[in-house]
Amino acid sequence: MCGALAKFWFNHGHLREAKFWTRLALYADDRSCPEARAKALRTAGFFFGQLAGVGEDSELGKTYFEQSLAIWQELGAEKEEAFTLVHYAFLLYRLGLLDEARRAAQKSLEISSAAGDQANIARSANNLALTWLEIGEFGQAKPVFEVALAAARSAHDKYLEGLSLHYLGETALRTGELAQAKECLTRSLGLCESLGNRPLAARTQLLRGELASSEGNFAEALKLQRAALKDLSEIEDTQGIAAALEALACTLAEEGWSPDLFLTLRGAAAGLRRDLGIPLSPSRGCTVERYAESVAALLDEGSVRAAEEKGRSMSMTQAVEFALGSASLLP
Repeated sequence: MCGALAKFWFNHGHLREAKFWTRLALYADDRSCPEARAKALRTAGFFFGQLAGVGEDSELGKTYFEQSLAIWQELGAEKEEAFTLVHYAFLLYRLGLLDEARRAAQKSLEISSAAGDQANIARSANNLALTWLEIGEFGQAKPVFEVALAAARSAHDKYLEGLSLHYLGETALRTGELAQAKECLTRSLGLCESLGNRPLAARTQLLRGELASSEGNFAEALKLQRAALKDLSEIEDTQGIAAALEALACTLAEEGWSPDLFLTLRGAAAGLRRDLGIPLSPSRGCTVERYAESVAALLDEGSVRAAEEKGRSMSMTQAVEFALGSASLLP
């Protein structure tokens, strides 16, 4: 059951339930059915890795994935190995292990291409392209995301189509192609909402907020980002919460309001990422740091330290309440 329910749990945001039952299943397992164990380990790798919460070690997810892969390789189950590799690649990407992530995604893509598995070609191509997007190599990322989109449509998989459009929208946003970004993100959001996929819908709203900020519509940007933060908080997507806090901070910096509020939100996100063990991506980190330097120039050194420490000392719940309750963030 834990091997079969991963997609349902993720799509509907039941992250705590997924971790509870998967941990219990692995503890109770007598190892009499290696296929079932490998599937449960894959589910555990996903939820305890890339969706690790505060106080959880995301490296545990890496261990679960590696145990699952070892079983599939022993059984000679290449399709299952490829499916596990693609999720493992995403965790490695989240952990900042880009070379390892690229190798895992490439191997998954090769196996899936040989088998004609269009759905897993889409997954693998997306995760391979992410390693280029992460370091700002947009020219290399875009055509691979386009391969993923074509494969998702061939597989008639609406979730993977929405995911590919999400990443193509993000790529267009990073390269300043705002009209294309708007089209991709609008289509992605429509697919996510039609499927009831809360995590991806919320993350797409964050990008739409960034797009609104780029167009100078700061009230709309703050509205979208606050709504996304609320949804991510409700489903306990901790890494999404950190991203939402950073997005709100950057909108405030772009708008030119409340330099101390930017520093507090940035500090809260940094503290959360520290607790999660999930670093900020290099390309996104450059953007946040650029805003930080401009904001710090407006305040004295003591005020900068105080504002940042205020954020870092907050718990995740306190940070969310602060961001949602701050009058300066009301559109």
